[in-house]
Amino acid sequence: MSPIHQYRRSFYCESLSIRVDVFLLFLVICVALLFMVRSAWAQQAGYQPIIDNGFLLIDAGERVPVTWLKEATRVHFQPNAIWGTDKTNGPERMIWISGEDIAQIRHARRLEELAMGGADVSGRDIEVILKLPRLKRIEYTGIWHADDEVLKVFGRVKALERLVFTESQLADSSMASIGELKHLKYLDLENTGIKSSFFKQGVSLPGSLTHLRLDEAQLDNSVILLLPKGLTHLSLSGTGLKPDVIPLLKRFQRLEELSLFEDDWNVNDYERLKEQLPGVKVNSRVFSRF
Repeated sequence: MSPIHQYRRSFYCESLSIRVDVFLLFLVICVALLFMVRSAWAQQAGYQPIIDNGFLLIDAGERVPVTWLKEATRVHFQPNAIWGTDKTNGPERMIWISGEDIAQIRHARRLEELAMGGADVSGRDIEVILKLPRLKRIEYTGIWHADDEVLKVFGRVKALERLVFTESQLADSSMASIGELKHLKYLDLENTGIKSSFFKQGVSLPGSLTHLRLDEAQLDNSVILLLPKGLTHLSLSGTGLKPDVIPLLKRFQRLEELSLFEDDWNVNDYERLKEQLPGVKVNSRVFSRF
């Protein structure tokens, strides 16, 4: 056999070997993709969503098929309780909402309302919500030592209309971010360690607010003069305000409902409160929700 024929034969064999290798690689990729598709389909087919009051409920540690997230307009993340054999003393431990849980929300482009109860996340974890164009309502319950950066991220959701941020210690710097929410109408900061100094150091709330809850804050009477005048619903229970604050409350000319319950106020104080605020629904017995 001539050298030329030998070369051609060798080249043909090498080409055939390469084609076989490429074909085998292609076959392996196809099998892997098929397995992934079947696994995703099986996960979706076996997933049974829990819908409560229009919310898609997601337990901490749970992974939800993307198709469900894409259709969701309201999502509620909640902690997962691990129970032992003796259920009389409550759960053995709690699994709090993590950054990995929240990361799923990037698929929910239609999301309008997000609730997170028992969240142990950082500001960086929560930045994923900035990619949700329709988000207008957020409810966040921390575990007291929440990252101050979380509230700062919420302050960057410019279309936000309702914000509930409770059970988390706040700092002056994070409070200032709320003032940037020009469309905010409802704000609940119950049990967040707010003090009068927050407002006296220049922290201002949006003038668009109509509903404000500051229950369990530590306030003095003068703070009333620093709150938005257009409020229609105001809750100040457990804040330490004194009866001398009653005349100051008359500045809220649009006020429709007031919740103010203090242990050291007597019956006459509450009667005077109602007399000086005619036309206002006054709740002076228990903590109320509006």
